[in-house]
Amino acid sequence: MPDQQGTVVPDFVGTPVHIAIEKAAAQRILLTSDDLDGPSLHARTWPGLYWVTAQDVAPGTVIEGGARVVVTYVVEGGTRTDVQAVPIDPPPALIRHAEAGGDLEWL
Repeated sequence: MPDQQGTVVPDFVGTPVHIAIEKAAAQRILLTSDDLDGPSLHARTWPGLYWVTAQDVAPGTVIEGGARVVVTYVVEGGTRTDVQAVPIDPPPALIRHAEAGGDLEWL
């Protein structure tokens, strides 16, 4: 909320990008992607439904009005590409589930 000391950054993570943009604008915050030379965040995420997955200024931080907050986003149904998959060694064998006496003995 704006006050004499600055603007408190809300938590944008988990919010649809178009709602986050409106919420930020109401608090005099500029929401952008990490490519400051490219199209606006709104242009990058329209049409479609995109979700904010991360922000570079922590929620609750007090910033000056008009300051920029960079967000990371993903399209509805998409996955974050910066999350590393944890390899399972060895990978589970699907045949175990199809064989009698496998993991499904309790059925």
